[in-house]
Amino acid sequence: MRPAEKEEQNKIKILNFIVKNPRGVTISDIKKSLNLSRETISKHLLGLLYENEIYEVKYGNTSVYLPNHKKVHDKDFQIISMPTRKIYVNLLENEFGEYIKISEVRKNKEEWIKMGSILIPLDKIREFRDKINEIMRRCEALKD
Repeated sequence: MRPAEKEEQNKIKILNFIVKNPRGVTISDIKKSLNLSRETISKHLLGLLYENEIYEVKYGNTSVYLPNHKKVHDKDFQIISMPTRKIYVNLLENEFGEYIKISEVRKNKEEWIKMGSILIPLDKIREFRDKINEIMRRCEALKD
């Protein structure tokens, strides 16, 4: 077997082991079950994290790796652009439903820095809009 094939096989073994253990596994758990080196495991865990196949929860010095069943799909988006900031409005979907994510980035010298975001279930977006409109009405009344 070629080295690249062996690497891919190891990655798949690790992912399958994590998926079969939905309460999470540690590097030691993987090492005991799959008989792989810590270096090999760490390398593949990093790749799986970047690919959003798994996620990591830290308990003190211990990292627990869990399968990511909550994959999010970006269905649509709009951008509000200003000279030094942008507001992104995304329609997202995962197995639990659809959501609107509103996030802000600000320009700092030559780079854009993520400031934060909020996630609103799509079935609550009208209520959210109504609350914003109420705040806008109150602001306008204060100006009068």
